[in-house]
Parts: sequence; structure tokens; C-alpha cells
Amino acid sequence: MIESYEERERRDETIALTRLLSFSSRDKKQGKLISGDLLLEKLAKRRQLLQHDNDA
Repeated sequence: MIESYEERERRDETIALTRLLSFSSRDKKQGKLISGDLLLEKLAKRRQLLQHDNDA
């Protein structure tokens, strides 16, 4: 079977998205999810720590 570049690219993207979906389902079952607000809060704290370290 011969497939075009576009068909191959679409198939590869579909496989990648399917894998991401399976990872997210597994993480949800394992309770490894956090809210967007909590993520932003953690990122802000990390940025403050990095800035503090760079200032020292």
C-alpha cells in the first residue's frame, strides 16, 4: 500500500492524539489532574522563586 505524504502525516497525528488521550485518561484515573487555576498559581510561584534566585 502506498500512501501520500498528507495521508501519512494525518495518520501520524491521529496516532499521537490517541496516545495523548490515553495518557490523560490514565492520569485522571490515578488522580493526577490539577485545575487550571492551581497550575497558574504554581507557575507564578516558580517564576517568583527563579527571579529571587537570579537577583541573589
